[in-house]
Amino acid sequence: MYFCCTTTNISTNGISKPLPERLLRATTHTFVKYQLQILDPTSSTEWMSFVHRHPDARMFHHPAWMRLIRDTYGYPMFAVCLTHDGEIAAGIPMADVHSSFTGKRWISLPFSDSCPPLLPENDPCALPRLIKFLKQRSGSNTHRIEIHANVDTPEKVFRKGEFVQHILPMNSPADELFNRFEKRTTQRSIRIAEKSGIVVKECKTFNDFESFYALHWKTRRRLGVPVQPKSLFVGLWNQLLQPGLGYCLVAYKNDTPVAGGVFLKFNNTIAFKYSASDTAHKASCPSHAFLWEGIKRGVADGCTALDFGRTDKSNCGLRRFKKNWGAIEEELIYTTVADHLPTDRSPMLDKILSQVIRHSPKFVCRAAGEVLYRHFP
Repeated sequence: MYFCCTTTNISTNGISKPLPERLLRATTHTFVKYQLQILDPTSSTEWMSFVHRHPDARMFHHPAWMRLIRDTYGYPMFAVCLTHDGEIAAGIPMADVHSSFTGKRWISLPFSDSCPPLLPENDPCALPRLIKFLKQRSGSNTHRIEIHANVDTPEKVFRKGEFVQHILPMNSPADELFNRFEKRTTQRSIRIAEKSGIVVKECKTFNDFESFYALHWKTRRRLGVPVQPKSLFVGLWNQLLQPGLGYCLVAYKNDTPVAGGVFLKFNNTIAFKYSASDTAHKASCPSHAFLWEGIKRGVADGCTALDFGRTDKSNCGLRRFKKNWGAIEEELIYTTVADHLPTDRSPMLDKILSQVIRHSPKFVCRAAGEVLYRHFP
């Protein structure tokens, strides 16, 4: 169904935290049969219904994920939507990010590998008007609007393609998927894990999950990367894993946790989001064991795709690892709506921070994450 442009009405619905007044001002733009609505996607029943029926909605569009990010980092959330006959037809969820270090901007969405706008079919008018409204309401204090997707709009934009993502189609039985894995690496590593006595278990209690978190922050420290706040993982357990929106699998060697990962599940797609491993047990291939178990569970649950998440283009080893599972590599483009070219933080600072974390006491890795992630989403 196609709608042409005409006048707009704006309504707000249950915004849980204050938003900029300029966003809430009345406007005179919208579409025939469309109403422009601003709502809180973390609590709106309309948004929940929308993501459940939209074929392109993924975990990062889910209210529970947005509540997790809001509660951990303090970002107010809002969604700009087009509604028709009382139902949302299109929408873009945003986080209102204010930082004394990196300025003010709207992001769709922080810490989300890919979060494209959810749009109606055969309606090229919807997306440009949503972006135009956001741009008009961003004001001089909000320097840019960042969307974790490749967005086509007449507005002035800057695109960045530093990452790729890998999607594994899972619309086949598990044994057929196994036969598609690269024989000399992936298939062989799964068999090595089985012969080495690696046992994969799902975290059933928060104490189980804490063992994964301990392994996770040790992994981050080894890699020289700040670990996410502990509160994020408490929320992850309470808001996503316990309600059934995913699971955490841990690989054990003689009752010792040696690798694991978090799988988030929504709309027939699994997102592999967090992982950990102990290099002392690398020869036993525990990471292959828990990934294979995660894939088998996804197939049994009727999921049709596994998103391995984003990978830096320069990380050739990790890209090869994911492709060896039969995943399809796609370029991941991020779009920034801004008047001027955004300034990225210096890669040299990342290198310095990485060295500091690797060679400092354990608390430095945790403290760096507590302080930095809120300013550098």
